[in-house]
Amino acid sequence: MDRLLQQHPLPEVRKRTHEAVASWPEAALPGDPESLGRLVRAAARLNPLAGSCLRRALVLEALLLRQGRKAELCIGARRGKDGELHAHAWVILDGFPLGEPNGIELSFPPLKTAGSGEGLPRELS
Repeated sequence: MDRLLQQHPLPEVRKRTHEAVASWPEAALPGDPESLGRLVRAAARLNPLAGSCLRRALVLEALLLRQGRKAELCIGARRGKDGELHAHAWVILDGFPLGEPNGIELSFPPLKTAGSGEGLPRELS
């Protein structure tokens, strides 16, 4: 996924992630969103290089969409006290951030969300 993120705009990475997840065996996945989120986080902990919030959110969104759920990728950003830009990505399910602390959208005001089939603006890629 690193190469994809470096070489392609985010909408293309999302499309390819959705295609890859579509080939995974359905029976291997938990049915409830919370368990699915825990599974994605656990897998990311096993491979720290693949564990960024964006990578986790891309995979979780694709898995939830595959289950027919209305999931949205959300990316938020803020300036830290040091003046640097800090960003975070997460998935919104049924209007609420999945597996995130309450108020995450206040800590990282969303730039844009992308629901099923939508892309994010190129400047976010």
